Amino acid sequence: MAARGTVENVLFVVAAIGLVVGGIGFFQGVIADSAYEISFDDEGDTCNPAEMTHHVDADDGTLLHCRTASQYGLLAPASGPMRFAGFTSEQNAEITALIEKLAHNALIESEQELLRDRVNEIAATLPPHRRPDNFEWYEGWNLFWPGFGTLAVCACALRLLNAR
Repeated sequence: MAARGTVENVLFVVAAIGLVVGGIGFFQGVIADSAYEISFDDEGDTCNPAEMTHHVDADDGTLLHCRTASQYGLLAPASGPMRFAGFTSEQNAEITALIEKLAHNALIESEQELLRDRVNEIAATLPPHRRPDNFEWYEGWNLFWPGFGTLAVCACALRLLNAR
């Protein structure tokens, strides 16, 4: 009986480690997945400071930055240019110029889609080593699956152990 208790304790510890590792990988993956997203918002809207999403004022094309206010953020005008992870300075300048060209009035839906499409086209041509989602073996989604797989195996083993 003592051996069974020890096995259960070990399984609980391994399951907890799997949960932590999988959780870290999940959040790294989610943050990297938002690196090329553009959100069209208004100044003062709430935002998530943990995301890498680029916020643009839907009315005039001004770049907005997510300023932290408690657990949420508020969008405020940004002080620097828009920079996408892995883009060259010329590619970032092209996106900024496109925003300025389109934002003569408010950015309508078709202009927003044109801007998103151009960002996605550039992102698709980036070499893997310049993309934020090019994780090493110990980062991001590469941690998620083994972490939660370990958790699932431990949960099944505990279930089988307690079924007897």
